[in-house]
Amino acid sequence: MAIKTFDPAALEQFRGGTDHWYSHLMYSNITYTDGVMYVMKSANAEWLIDEIARYTSKMFGRTFLEWKLVREDNSKPISSATLTCDDGDGNYLKTIKYTHNDGPAAEITFWCERRKSGFVILLPTEH
Repeated sequence: MAIKTFDPAALEQFRGGTDHWYSHLMYSNITYTDGVMYVMKSANAEWLIDEIARYTSKMFGRTFLEWKLVREDNSKPISSATLTCDDGDGNYLKTIKYTHNDGPAAEITFWCERRKSGFVILLPTEH
């Protein structure tokens, strides 16, 4: 997948599923979709998917997680940001604050859904 720069509008192309499934290299029970791969490659956001995979792999007994990264000041290339995880019902399970972040967008959301062999990380539009 040859990608130059992240474009939030490009996320609209990832709808209703994925053509490819990618296995996370460090967490064998985590896979992700084409949309997540796009974000990783175009925004240099491998670190973000690694963080989500690391904490998701420890969320035993959960069937759904919503991860959201929100940057505090998008007028600057590097800003503080907060990554939160909730159970889809507004119950926060994890909050991580970053003082220096060059995240992909002002706000971006990923869903993690339990499957037979573990979790899949996807964009909400890919559900």
